[in-house]
Amino acid sequence: MNESRFLSLMTNARMCSSRGQNADYWHGYQRGLRRGYQGELFGTEAEHKDWMRLADVGPDHASRERGRGYRDGLKACAEEDGAPTGPLNLGGNPMGSATRGYQSRR
Repeated sequence: MNESRFLSLMTNARMCSSRGQNADYWHGYQRGLRRGYQGELFGTEAEHKDWMRLADVGPDHASRERGRGYRDGLKACAEEDGAPTGPLNLGGNPMGSATRGYQSRR
């Protein structure tokens, strides 16, 4: 995913969240986008696993919505890269996904 597409998706998610349209989902979606775009530079592996579990076993509706949004944000990054989507596929080459976006930020 290129930076322009990432920023476009992030802007859309922020607008939806600010309008009160399922804010929990959009919070998770933004976090998933960041993890998918920046890879291991954003969050730890343990945090990633916790977020992935939220959709299925979150203690309340809001937590499950955040988990569902997180998964969808990751999926959006993986689909954009043309990689097969899956819960742990963060967009292809692990080194590429870990550095993508980081180098262009100053």
